[in-house]
Amino acid sequence: MDVGFSAGSNPQRSCTMAARLVRHCCWRHFGAFVSTPSAVPASLLVSAGKMVIARALPQGPFTSFHASSPCSWADGFSVKEQVEDNRNPEHRVISELIETATSPQELFQLSELHSLNSNQASLVIMQLSRLAAEKKLETESILQDERFQQLVVITDSQALELAEQFNPDDIRKITLALAYQNRRSVPLLRALSYHLIQKHSELSLNVLMDLIFAYGKLNFHQPQVFQKIATDLHPHVSTMTPVEVTRCIRSFAVLKWLNLPLFEAIAQYALDNTKELSVSHVCSIILSFARLNFQPSGSEDFFSMVHEKLQDQLDSLDPLLLTDLVWSLCVLQQARAPYLQKVLAPNFHAQIRGDQSLKAQNLRLKLTHINAAARLESPDYGGPFLPAEVLSALGQAREKVTLLQSSLQEALAGVLGSKENGRFSVFTVYGWQIDAEMLVNGENKPLPLKGFCAPHLLRSEGTKPLPAGARRVAFLKWEFPNFSNRSKDLLGRYVMARRHVQAAGFLVVDVPYYELLDLKSDRQRTAYLKDKLNKAVAKEMAN
Repeated sequence: MDVGFSAGSNPQRSCTMAARLVRHCCWRHFGAFVSTPSAVPASLLVSAGKMVIARALPQGPFTSFHASSPCSWADGFSVKEQVEDNRNPEHRVISELIETATSPQELFQLSELHSLNSNQASLVIMQLSRLAAEKKLETESILQDERFQQLVVITDSQALELAEQFNPDDIRKITLALAYQNRRSVPLLRALSYHLIQKHSELSLNVLMDLIFAYGKLNFHQPQVFQKIATDLHPHVSTMTPVEVTRCIRSFAVLKWLNLPLFEAIAQYALDNTKELSVSHVCSIILSFARLNFQPSGSEDFFSMVHEKLQDQLDSLDPLLLTDLVWSLCVLQQARAPYLQKVLAPNFHAQIRGDQSLKAQNLRLKLTHINAAARLESPDYGGPFLPAEVLSALGQAREKVTLLQSSLQEALAGVLGSKENGRFSVFTVYGWQIDAEMLVNGENKPLPLKGFCAPHLLRSEGTKPLPAGARRVAFLKWEFPNFSNRSKDLLGRYVMARRHVQAAGFLVVDVPYYELLDLKSDRQRTAYLKDKLNKAVAKEMAN
């Protein structure tokens, strides 16, 4: 292709065309280099034990650029900064120092002594790539160096300029590189998502799998992309491997995105490929279903398969995984007696007695939820149960007061009438926290709580039985993160919490964020809560 220009050409137009052409060619040569270190040799990105990313990243060093000058490298980047670099003597000197550097340390020292722009940062990374390839340097120390990570951040802006030219595989490489570096560059991810939706109608299985994995690892939410990935994955499910299926469903669970057709297809896949599924595969599927509170339409057949697969394998599971599995089965109301007995046995929880580590506290809390499920939802279960000392050892986490919580407490003042008529942030023996509690008589009027027995408390404040016709009322606030992505469906954890509080004898009044926070005054909110309470009482009486 002839890229020369005649003497009669418009110089400005010619330069612009040349810059665009070189930028496009640079991208095609070195892929995602301009936005992340993924264009450094694969060895520079992938440490030992993480070779899974190698197939997704450029494999060879960029030797084709060895003879290039800094100016020609920069042609692929910001034209504005390129002009500034050419005009500024100091910038020209920096570019020459980058080109003549003979070690990573020289380049890193330059980054410390000078405030580099994105073009210069890109040149440094390219020179590091060249030196690593030519001198066969140990790259792990380069990758972990904080100065290297700072250079990489600077170059994100280049990818934004080039994002429109990326094909799906380019986007896959970039998002994977960001995910493995745990770099949540929101502007870049938004740009990539936009162009993915606008320009690319068909995506391969590899691209779909890697994208949803990367979005999950970065906790980046883009509903249009999720819907596209789920829809495009659906026809592939029957031909996927168990590893691909579990990797896919875990990512959707992390992102709190429930696509019913896709999850139904995965449940059917599990039934059709039972022999190929390992116990760990089954556990991954159960944990993911529970997080999103998904019940397959063929629930009986599905869980029969699950129980048959797991019945002789519980002893082989790590204690943490076993706890998560049984807890998830409790969410789905599928925990049979052998599961409950295994984790509620004294020898199981004895290993964390006295342990105040975060891991032990989380394990203890989940065991408390399992114990609640055994007491409240398993009438045929005869024990064992957690002893009182385990329940009393529960740490009550101090949560940051949210706008919804403060709004609820302020509005309830008008409902309660007196401080003696309510409790707030009540931690229960079931491991769940009640946001506000009150007691009402047969005429729906508040009663003082003090003196009455309260079996749901870790330490009861009274012994008197409730008056005839009185009801305990629990107000449960539901924040935005408690719901599946872009829906009004609670996640499995909170569905179980609500069930348990109700089974413990409370009349539950739900207070979702999208209702209470839409009201502008305490007076409106108080009226809203009174109305919710009256409707809850009326509904219970009707049943």
